[in-house]
Amino acid sequence: HKMLGLLNLETSFENKKLHLGYRDIYAEDGLFKGSYSAHEFHYATTISVKGKTLFSVQDSEENKLPDSGLINGTSSGSFLHIIDKRYEK
Repeated sequence: HKMLGLLNLETSFENKKLHLGYRDIYAEDGLFKGSYSAHEFHYATTISVKGKTLFSVQDSEENKLPDSGLINGTSSGSFLHIIDKRYEK
């Protein structure tokens, strides 16, 4: 489906691949500036992306993964689900 065009990227479910796991992410600037824990669970694959990256990403074993998400003006988005550690016990 055609989207709103807020972020300059193209994704596809044609060659489904499960992207799953806990992530350590870092944003240099923008609304989410700082370090976070996150979880990734999706089957879509990014085909093309243009713009400013939102997060640098590592897996739980500290392996570098492709950057995730985009920033476009006041809009930002990512497949990652940020975990708010303030509520962990």
